Amino acid sequence: MAGKNKGGSPITIDRAKLIEEFKTFVEVEDYPHINAFCLQCFDGEGIARSRLYNLCKEYKELEDTKKKALMKQQLYLEKGGLKGELNSTMSIFILKQPCHGYTDKQTVENIGEQTIYVDIVDEDSEE
Repeated sequence: MAGKNKGGSPITIDRAKLIEEFKTFVEVEDYPHINAFCLQCFDGEGIARSRLYNLCKEYKELEDTKKKALMKQQLYLEKGGLKGELNSTMSIFILKQPCHGYTDKQTVENIGEQTIYVDIVDEDSEE
């Protein structure tokens, strides 16, 4: 369990409780917003989002749950934007955030060689 940090000592986190709360949150919510989870976990004591992300790097189970939350967000935004249930502009904007990976950028790849011949003509010459 997370304890209140009253003297600068590190807050102790019950990893099993964090994993269980995070999994439940992701399963229950249609749009599992990670910030909302961070604010309400541990009976409202909360946890910093950066701390959760650091713990996700340490524990595969947390990382998998975070990825599932992002997939549910993406699906929710795609469906809602396409059906007109959500503002499509806002849905597109959110989907273009780095965590979702959508982009407007188009890459053009030129494969092979191309030869261009140019005839230079001097209009002032008298040929």
